Amino acid sequence: MECPSCGALTSTASGWCDVCKARLPVGDFVVDVPVAPAPYPAPSYPAPPYAPPPYAPPPYPAAQPAYGAAAYAAGYPAPAPSYPAPYPAYPAPYGYAPPYGYAPPYGYVPVIYEPLPKRLGKDASSDRWVAAIIDCFVIVPICIALVFMISFVSGAAALLLFLLAFVLFIAYYAALDGAYGQTVGKRAMRLKVVNAQLGPITGGQGLARALELFLWLIAGGLILIWVQQSSLKDDGQGIGDKFAKTYVVRIRDLVSNGYPA
Repeated sequence: MECPSCGALTSTASGWCDVCKARLPVGDFVVDVPVAPAPYPAPSYPAPPYAPPPYAPPPYPAAQPAYGAAAYAAGYPAPAPSYPAPYPAYPAPYGYAPPYGYAPPYGYVPVIYEPLPKRLGKDASSDRWVAAIIDCFVIVPICIALVFMISFVSGAAALLLFLLAFVLFIAYYAALDGAYGQTVGKRAMRLKVVNAQLGPITGGQGLARALELFLWLIAGGLILIWVQQSSLKDDGQGIGDKFAKTYVVRIRDLVSNGYPA
């Protein structure tokens, strides 16, 4: 059969043109191809009693106010910074240095530690004055007696007595401090002369400490009392201690810190 739409010869068995897929008339009627049934309508359910509102994105937050100098320019007061409560300042071990680039926490107060000999020397400064007074009552009467005897002699004997009194005055401090680390006054006050490592001193250091007595004889007592007290308060050392690099400390402080008495 010739298709009336496209003119192509096609079979009438299917009722459709094999080329253009148009419907073919057969005789006085048109072949009606069965059509697939319509799908069932979707069931309609009643609306639920509560329907949630449609989703809407949250509104964008307002612009954050500026801080610092920009806050004053924009008219906003700069908010006060809130920091955690500072930790207590625990002392670091002696000689400890923080690593490079380390920033201490807010509120940290550095604790400055003095060397142990210097601190012990400051603690014993008041006892040193009492020990010095005791030593004066021990050695000064002997020296005065020798000087008083000069009035009964003359010539070389007088010079010899003067030198004997002077040497005895110096040797009392140099020998006892160098050999035992204590004079009579220091032993009574439980004090001891030690070196910078809190160990016993040598005889040379004892003699160097005794050179301080020349200053007391030349400059006078009142001036050197003020200088001596200032030196003890600042460095824990007297004038003679600075010469010999020594300290006078309490024996109980040595023992409590693990050093031999």
